Amino acid sequence: MSSQLWRVLLSLASMTTLLALISCDEPPDIPAQPYRLISATTTPATALDVDAEGHYVAVAASAYGGVVYDVSNLAHPVQIYRDTVDISASCRRVAIETVHNYIYTDADATQTDSYFLMNFIDGSRPWQGDFNFSSNVDEVQMVATADSVIVFRTDYSPGDGLQSSLICRTSDTTWDGTACPWWDQQWSPLRPRVRGFGLSPDQQYAAVAVDDQGIHLNRVNPFESLGDTITTGVAYDCAWSGNYVYVADRYRISVVDASDPHHPFVVTSIAITGADRMARVVIDGNYAFFLDELDGIYVVDISNPLQPRHIQTLSLQEPTSLDAFDGKLFVTDAVQGLVIYSR
Repeated sequence: MSSQLWRVLLSLASMTTLLALISCDEPPDIPAQPYRLISATTTPATALDVDAEGHYVAVAASAYGGVVYDVSNLAHPVQIYRDTVDISASCRRVAIETVHNYIYTDADATQTDSYFLMNFIDGSRPWQGDFNFSSNVDEVQMVATADSVIVFRTDYSPGDGLQSSLICRTSDTTWDGTACPWWDQQWSPLRPRVRGFGLSPDQQYAAVAVDDQGIHLNRVNPFESLGDTITTGVAYDCAWSGNYVYVADRYRISVVDASDPHHPFVVTSIAITGADRMARVVIDGNYAFFLDELDGIYVVDISNPLQPRHIQTLSLQEPTSLDAFDGKLFVTDAVQGLVIYSR
C-alpha cells in the first residue's frame, strides 16, 4: 500500500474519532415539537384557572365552582370533587396542595364565604376561619408543610398588591391563624398595577410583576421589600428557574438575573413573533410556557438562560391559565375546558 494512501486513511480515522468525541460531549437535541396534545375535557362551565400537583388538577369553573380531577390517566381525567359557589358568584381562581389535600377556591365578592380551605378527598373543612382578602385576585398560589398552609395572592386593587395569609396546626385536627409567627402580610406598589408573581425555588423570595414598572423582589418570611428592575415591556407575570426570573412582558420575554435580590437586572429580552398579549408564565425543567391570551401557548427552551429559544406554539382559542410539572402541561381554555399536553 502506498504511503499516500496510508496518509489518507489515517486522516479519515482521525476525523471520525474527533467527530465521535464531539458528539459525546454535546447534549441531546431538543425535539422540534416536544409537546403533544393528550386530551381535552369539557368543563361544566367556563374554565378560568388551573393548578396541578401530583395526580390532581384543580380547575376554577366559574359558576360551577372549583373542580378537582384525578389525572392519573392523562387521557381520561376523572372529576372527584366539586366546591360549589353561591348562585350569583363565580369561581375565578383555585389552588391545591397534596400535603393535606386542600383546595382553595376564590370566588367574587358576592359570595360571603369565598376564601376558605376544603379537603378535596373527604369534603371536610379543616379550619372554620376564612382568608382576609379582597376580591380582585389576579393570581393565587398555595404552599403547605406538615404544620402550616400559606396562601399567596396578587390583587390589582389600588393599594393592595402581593398578599399572604397563613394558618398553623395546633393539634391533629385543629388549625389556627393566631398560632403562627406571622399572619397577614402585604406589599403594595406606590402606583402601578400588580398583575402576577412567582416564588423562588427555595420559597424565600417572591418576584412580583408590576405592570410598566417591571419586576420587584420581596423576601417572603417576613415580607421585606428588596430590589426591582424595569423590564423592556409590560410585566404581566413572572416565574423562577434557579437564580433567573422569566417575565411575560406582554409582547416580549425578559430574563432577570436575581442572584442578588437587592439588585436584580435584565440580562436579555427577546420578541416573540406574532405575540399579542403574553399574560402568564410557568416553568418546568428546561422549558418555559408563556400564555398568550389571543394565540395559545409559546413553548420556550431555557436550557441556556441567556439565550431563550421559542421552539413550539400550541394553538388554543381562548386560553385562560396554565400550570406544568414533570413533563406535563395543563391549560384551561374558555372554549375547550381542561387541555393536557405531555412530552
